[in-house]
Amino acid sequence: MKVFAGIEGGASFSKVALLDENGCILSRLDAEPGSNIMLMSKQEWVDRIYQMVLKATHQLPKRPNGEGYQLESIGLCLSGCENEEENLELCELLKSKHPELCQRYSIASDTIGSMMTCNPDGGIVLIAGTGSNCLLIYSDGSQSRCGGWGHIIGDHGSAYSISIRAIRYIIEHEENYAPIEYDVSNVREIVFDHFRIDNYFDLIKPLYQEFDKSYIAQLCARIAKLATEKNDPLALKLFNEAGKALAQHVKALLPKIEQDEISVICVGSLFKSWSLLENEFLNEIGHIQLKLNMLYCNATSAIGAAYYGAKVMAKIKLPIDYEKNYQTLCSYRDGQKVY
Repeated sequence: MKVFAGIEGGASFSKVALLDENGCILSRLDAEPGSNIMLMSKQEWVDRIYQMVLKATHQLPKRPNGEGYQLESIGLCLSGCENEEENLELCELLKSKHPELCQRYSIASDTIGSMMTCNPDGGIVLIAGTGSNCLLIYSDGSQSRCGGWGHIIGDHGSAYSISIRAIRYIIEHEENYAPIEYDVSNVREIVFDHFRIDNYFDLIKPLYQEFDKSYIAQLCARIAKLATEKNDPLALKLFNEAGKALAQHVKALLPKIEQDEISVICVGSLFKSWSLLENEFLNEIGHIQLKLNMLYCNATSAIGAAYYGAKVMAKIKLPIDYEKNYQTLCSYRDGQKVY
């Protein structure tokens, strides 16, 4: 039995899937540590990748002779892996450190895994989880991108961005630097509770001294709950702003599309709150002749990563039922939804 491994990795968590030659999942892990190479040393990254794959192989059925499995390929589609030369270096590092695990590694951006999970023929991938990124992938494999610049100058519309904007709003309102018309008390309460503080000055520690991007981004889930359950105006405003920011990623790529219909693969925890993002997202897209099919990837992108690794390194196209891996959020053209 041939086994192909795929890893989906972001700043907050990673997922692993082992597939057979029929595209069936043999083993999967859904809550492994983050694997963004930009947030750790190379040695720590290599060790983390090795341990995740090893853990997944231990879930495979035992062979009669007691031997382990030799993986045909390992595809890694991870946030932070945007540079092709650096990706090749990381592949060589993995092979040199753990030659017994696999000899065929391929590394690409997390957007590639998402596309390969839902539509390997190309389209737009829009990622909004801890961070954000957007990539247009053509049928020939060439790409155009917008975003993916990380939390210092990018990540617009992401969970991290929403959390930071919430903190900025309440501080600037409290100090009368930029007071807003909304009641900030509900958002302030969940910010204080999330960071376990009772005054603004204690925000210095989580924001600077003990900075953890993933932990800050986790505040976004509580803001979403506040918007959904209490219709809190500031929480709703934060998601409206995020919807607009995500739409701007897509708008930047629309002039580069020649066909009259394209799929936008939406990936990440933020799209679980699509109802909070949708109106402002579509308003920002505006009136376009191009039909957008907004698809939410509801399967792990580790499947696409395995497909990518098998195709690139083993020259094998795994038979995957892509329609099972997404649900349609909406279709949109000429300023309105189409059904």
